[in-house]
Amino acid sequence: IGVFLIQRGDERQCVERLVGYEDWTVLKSGEDSRPPDDEAEYVNGDWVVPLAVLRRHKIDAAKTVMADLRRLGVQTPYGRFDADHQSQSSLSSALAVAGENYSQAWTLHDNTAVTLNLTALRAVCVLVQAFESGLHQRLQTMRLALENCATAAEIAAVEF
Repeated sequence: IGVFLIQRGDERQCVERLVGYEDWTVLKSGEDSRPPDDEAEYVNGDWVVPLAVLRRHKIDAAKTVMADLRRLGVQTPYGRFDADHQSQSSLSSALAVAGENYSQAWTLHDNTAVTLNLTALRAVCVLVQAFESGLHQRLQTMRLALENCATAAEIAAVEF
């Protein structure tokens, strides 16, 4: 049992046994016969992941980091607030209907509570929105940097 990259005509595949593939040509054997990515292409005896795929993986990884950062919340003078999309929506909705006498208890990231008046609610909304805008700006900056990369090594060097 091993790993074999085999080809017949234009069709290529990785198999663990050659039984039943006698009319196929073995291109490569061993663990490096497996493609490093589902979208890798076999070119001149090596697996190559297209740059567009590497860029997409890098953006997907950055989006995962963004989600993780949102889960950590946003520190404000009133405590750490959740920053996931649902929490952002709740804050924005509250601000949209809040009157001058607004006073509402909010559950913080650590599950303690704080009462916000209208001024405090506005400040929290501004801070949470600034946090979210910062994430998107970082992603956009990364996206632009990735567009200028001409090699896999350059793409790997780009950080969020």
